[in-house]
Amino acid sequence: MKMVKILSVLFILSLAFTSCKDYGKKAVKDSIEVYYKDGVTADQAQKTAELLAASVKTKDTRSIQLIKKNDVYCYRMVTDKAKLASSGMPDETFFQIGNEISENIFNGAPVNVELTDDKFETFKTFPYKKMAPVQEVMPQPTDVPVDNNMKIQEDTTHIQQ
Repeated sequence: MKMVKILSVLFILSLAFTSCKDYGKKAVKDSIEVYYKDGVTADQAQKTAELLAASVKTKDTRSIQLIKKNDVYCYRMVTDKAKLASSGMPDETFFQIGNEISENIFNGAPVNVELTDDKFETFKTFPYKKMAPVQEVMPQPTDVPVDNNMKIQEDTTHIQQ
């Protein structure tokens, strides 16, 4: 009887330990947590957290995991399937994320984007696809050439007399 209790306890403990996942070490910036392992450095993870914290303003914790599979990095983000389906977010958004992370963190190396549940189980993958950078719609004041010899003349054609 005593042996059955010991085996039962050992079985329960083994289930508890095998159900715990190793998401990797963690880098944090504000509400962004980036887990990293398998060929990703602490510096790369911290830079990713900082990049995301600068662009994602939320108090809700956002979880990302960075791993490397062969020569391709994987940017794995926890995503709510139901919210994603109702958001109407185009696939191009995820390809652009892969490009941004590739250029800013991994020196142009390919980065796949994987959407995962809260256990980092992948449900959708966007393989790396090189894209043109997002262009700004309106030119910035520094983009307009300035002619220092230009004279400004007041337009009086629309003034009623």
